[in-house]
Amino acid sequence: MLRGFEKSGFSSIHHLLDTAYTDKVLYALDLSLRKKAITGFIDIGLIHSTKLFYNIDNRVLQMPDYSPGNTQKILAQTGLNPGAIYFKLSEKYELSCCKETIDILNQYRKQNYHLVLDDFGTGYSGLKSSYDSHPDIIKIDRFFIADIDSDNKKRVFVTNIVDMAHYMGIKIIAEGVESEREFFVCREIGCDYIQGFLVQKPSKKKRALVKTIFPCGRTGATPQKSP
Repeated sequence: MLRGFEKSGFSSIHHLLDTAYTDKVLYALDLSLRKKAITGFIDIGLIHSTKLFYNIDNRVLQMPDYSPGNTQKILAQTGLNPGAIYFKLSEKYELSCCKETIDILNQYRKQNYHLVLDDFGTGYSGLKSSYDSHPDIIKIDRFFIADIDSDNKKRVFVTNIVDMAHYMGIKIIAEGVESEREFFVCREIGCDYIQGFLVQKPSKKKRALVKTIFPCGRTGATPQKSP
């Protein structure tokens, strides 16, 4: 949604967002992007079988114009159920879990939105963030998934994170799965979902999205894809 940022004089998407934060217009920008993301998601035509994961910059909660209920207004205009929205809390900036922030996150839950802690294990997305934010889903960073089939330390780390998360009722997404070997290890240790090139490469073309079926079988079985 932010492709072409360089035409506006920004060196990166982070540069654009940092500038919006400094100018105190980050929340206004975010609302515009939310509406665009929700509209695009509906246009795909798979709202009953898929979910929208939306990256939210934690700093929007610090903006002077922040106010609750604006996403609900967008959904009311489109008819999309709040349960289809998963807000991904950014790992780039620390989640400032003061009472006000916690109240806002709790309000999201009461409105039936879901919270996702992104890139767990790197940056600020650590155990404290998980404790404070009470996410529905934790995404384990690609660093710990890469070559997990041959790296016992990574396997032990991810296994313990999965066990801890499941004990608290949190689902796990293994991020950046690129090989069938990685997939089968993630499945064996209990990851609930996977994300990565193995099932889908990023694409702006709606028709490029496919449904991938992983048969229950031995390692080496080939994933089957269908439109």
